[in-house]
Amino acid sequence: AHLFRVIGRFFRAVGWNVITIKYGRKLHEAFAKPGGKSLKKWLNDVPNDIYSALTFQGGAAWR
Repeated sequence: AHLFRVIGRFFRAVGWNVITIKYGRKLHEAFAKPGGKSLKKWLNDVPNDIYSALTFQGGAAWR
C-alpha cells in the first residue's frame, strides 16, 4: 500500500488527477449482499500476497 501512496503523490505533484479505483462493479454488488460487510473487511485486511494468489487462481479458489 505504501508504494501506491508514493506513486500517487508523485503523479499529483506533476499535475495529474489521480483516482484510486479499489473495487469493481461485481465487488460492489457483493458488498450489498448478506455478508458483504465482512467480505469488504476481509479484502481490506488480507495481505497482498494472499489476495494476489487467490486472484491468480480464479473464481474456484474463492469458493
